[in-house]
Amino acid sequence: MSSLIEPTDTWLTVVIAGIAFVVLILGLGILLRIGIGPVTMLVSFLSNVVERILSKINRYFVNFINLLVLSTLLNRLPKLLRETKISLLQQQCRLEFQTRGVDDFYSNFPDVQIELNKIASNIDLFYEALPFIFIGCIIFDIYAQRKNFLLREKLNAANITGAWAKKDSYDFIVTSFDRLYSAGFYSLPILDVYNRYAQSFFTLYPSYWPCNFVFQTLHKIMYEDLQTITFGLFLTGSFFFLFYGIGRNRDHFTFFVRYHAIQSVAVSILLGLYHTFFKFILYLQPEHGLLKSCFWEADTTIVSCLIITPMVLSAIIGIESRFPGLDEAILYHIGVRPPKKRPPENVDENLGEI
Repeated sequence: MSSLIEPTDTWLTVVIAGIAFVVLILGLGILLRIGIGPVTMLVSFLSNVVERILSKINRYFVNFINLLVLSTLLNRLPKLLRETKISLLQQQCRLEFQTRGVDDFYSNFPDVQIELNKIASNIDLFYEALPFIFIGCIIFDIYAQRKNFLLREKLNAANITGAWAKKDSYDFIVTSFDRLYSAGFYSLPILDVYNRYAQSFFTLYPSYWPCNFVFQTLHKIMYEDLQTITFGLFLTGSFFFLFYGIGRNRDHFTFFVRYHAIQSVAVSILLGLYHTFFKFILYLQPEHGLLKSCFWEADTTIVSCLIITPMVLSAIIGIESRFPGLDEAILYHIGVRPPKKRPPENVDENLGEI
C-alpha cells in the first residue's frame, strides 16, 4: 500500500514545485517589463497603508494596556495598604523589643502601645489624604491634557511636511498620569532584580522585610494578574510594547514618557547582561561558596536600588534622569527635542532690541 502512495506524493511535490517556478519566472518577467518605478510605488503605497493600520491599532492597544494596568493596580491597592501598615507596626514592635529588652518590654508595654498608636495614626492620616491627592491629580490632569491637546494641534498644523522631529516641544505639561505611567515602566527591571536576588537580601537584612510586601504585590500584579488576563503574553510583549509602541511614537507620547520607557528597557538589558556575567564568574566556579554568593546577591540588590531609585524619583518629579552614556543611547532611539526658544538678548525696556 505504501508503494502506491509514495509515487503519488512525489509527483504532487514535483507539480507544485513546477507551478511555483513558472509563477516566479512570470513575476520576474512582469517586473522587467513594467520597470522598477511602478513596483516601488506599489510597495510604498502598501507600506503606508500598513503603517496607518498599525498606528490605529497601536493607539487603542496602548489605551487598553493602560486601563488594564490601572484597574489591576486599584484592585490590589487596598490589600497593599493594609499589609504595609501591619508590617510597619510589626517592625516597630520588633525594634522596641530589641531596644528595651525582654523585662522592660513586657513591664512597660503600655508605653510601647502608645508608640505603636502614634505610628498607626500617622499611617492612617496618610491613607486618608490619598483620596484628596487623587482628586487634585485628576483636576490638574484635566487642565494639563487640554493644554497638551491644543499644543499638539498647533504643532501638527505648523508641521506641513509631517517631519518627525517637529512633533515634540518643551511646552508640553508633564501630567500626573505621565509621572505615574513613567514610574511604572521601572517595575520590569525592579521585579527582575527582586526575582533573582531578593531572597538573599532579605535573609541578610531582615529589618527591611516590610518592603517585601510592596514588591510581592507588584509581583502579583505583573506575574499573575496581567499574565493571566493576557494569556501569558504580557511580559513577553512588554519589551516590544515599550521599545516600538512608545519609544518612537511622537504622535501620542511626549518626550518625557518616551525617555523613561526606553531607559527602563535599557536598564533591564544591562541588568540581564550583568546577571549572565555574574553567573559565569561566580556560580561556575567550584570554590565560590554559598555564603559568598549570598553576599554578592545582596550587594547586587543594593547597587541596583541605587541605580533605579533616581530614575523612579525623576519620573515622579517630572524630569528626565540624564546618566552619561545611557542618555546618548536613549536619545539616539527616541530623537532629540527641538531646542527651547530663548528670549532675545540685549533688550532694553525703553529702546527695545539693540
